Order: sequence, then structure tokens, then C-alpha cells
Amino acid sequence: MKAIYGRILTCVSMVICMACTQAQSLPEQALQKSDKYKDSILHNYLEQGAWLFPYYSESWQIYVDSALLFLPQEAYLWQQKGMPYFKKMKYQAGMRFLDSAVKYDRRSYIDYRAFMKCIFQKDYVSALDDFWEAKNVNGNSGVMDHPYNFYIGLCHLQLNHFDSAQIYLEGCVEEQLKNMGKDWVHPLRTFYSGVACFENNQYSKAIAYFDQSLERYPHFSDAEYYKARCLIGLKKFKDAYLLMNQADEDFNKHITINEDNAIYERYPYQISRGMLNGYINILKKINDSL
Repeated sequence: MKAIYGRILTCVSMVICMACTQAQSLPEQALQKSDKYKDSILHNYLEQGAWLFPYYSESWQIYVDSALLFLPQEAYLWQQKGMPYFKKMKYQAGMRFLDSAVKYDRRSYIDYRAFMKCIFQKDYVSALDDFWEAKNVNGNSGVMDHPYNFYIGLCHLQLNHFDSAQIYLEGCVEEQLKNMGKDWVHPLRTFYSGVACFENNQYSKAIAYFDQSLERYPHFSDAEYYKARCLIGLKKFKDAYLLMNQADEDFNKHITINEDNAIYERYPYQISRGMLNGYINILKKINDSL
């Protein structure tokens, strides 16, 4: 393995030397501004380099570092360097590189950094600051398939600001319902709106949201679990027990939050085996005593 890395380093060093020799005849500023030059570096060191290896490999970092020697102010390269660390749960290590991406292209990467702080690093106060800046810069845009207000709602949920969370999350549902119709409302948005209502003890309203989520994403175990929790709040223990067992069955089939990054991180309020077992046992005892 060391021999392979050694050969990679040697090849990369040779390419760097050749490129540096060719670059000496052009002013540095002109090179930095040259789209052709930039595209060539990205092609050679990402498409034909880092991207041929897994995120977690040393080779990925070697190629990205090599590209940064030529394009030290290229925000995308700093993002590519930092991203694997987040997926290895080395958040502080990754954040310093992501900070560089924001430094060199704030408009493009402030929302991405906000997302990473919210879903990966779980620094919700700082994530809120970044999302508000993103809204000021980019308007009512979005990142990773959802609007900024969706993530702002998640941050408030995690900070126990349930009233604020409900306002932002329900607003996302209403906006998508208005613009695209009922059949296109994302099940995760109705799910989290339901969670916010659940936390505010609005059980019937929460159930209506969970039903909408389940209509779009059948057997969604997380929605079934929190709907069962709402039924407990309404003292419908038999129905809650049946639904909690259904959630358990669907959880075992891995029918859960299916966002792309859910393979790396648990999302807010995503259920676990322990959460299910605890309530199944309690509900069994309650129903046995009735």
C-alpha cells in the first residue's frame, strides 16, 4: 500500500513540475483568471485524480492538495478538501477547509457551510447565523433539495424553540403546496411540521401532518413512531401500540429518512432501536392492564 502511495506522489510531483514550467511564461494573475487553465487543473486533479479514489483515501487529499498549489483561491477545491472529513465525523478538521471555501466564494458556499453545521456538526446557533446570511445574499433560495427556511426550522427544533420551528416548517409546506400542489409536497417537510406540532402538544394537527407524510412515503417508520406518540398523548393506547409495532416492523426494513446524507449522519428526530423498544414495552404494559 505504501508503495502505491509512493508512486502516486511521484506521478503527481512530476505533473506539478511540468505544469509549473509551462506556467512561468504567464503572469500569475492571468493564470488565475483563465477559465481554460482552471478547467485543466480541475480535470487533471479531480476528474482524472481525486475522483478516481474513495472520499476517505489519502490519494483524494494528495490530488486536491496538488490542485490547490495551482489554484489556492479556488473555493470548490477547499470544499472538496474539507468534505471527506465531515463524512468521517471529523467536523472541526473539515470546517477549517470549508471556512476557506466561504472566504473565497461567500455567496456560493455560505449556505453549504450552514447545511454542514446543521446536519453534520450540529452547531445549530452558528448554522442559523449562516442561514440568515445566506438568505440576505441569495434570497429565498435553498440548499441540498430544501429551502433555507426548512433548515432554519430544524435548527429551532433542535434548540427547543418549538414555536419558531413550527412557523418555519409549516411555512415550507404551505409554500410548496401553493406552488406545486398537494402531490408534490416533500414528505420530510410534512414530517418535521408534524414533529413541531407534536412538541407543541398539538397532537391532532401533528397526526394530520404525519398522515400526509405517510401518503407520500408509505411505511415511513419515523412518521409512524411520532404519530404513535401523538396517539399516546390522546390516550389512544391500543391504537398507539399497534402503530408502534408497525413502526418497528418498518424500521427493520430500513424505511426511514432517506436523504442522501442520512447514510453519514442521523437527522434530527430520526428514530432508533432503543426509542422503539422503550415505547413498545411501555405500551404493552399499559394495554395489558386495561
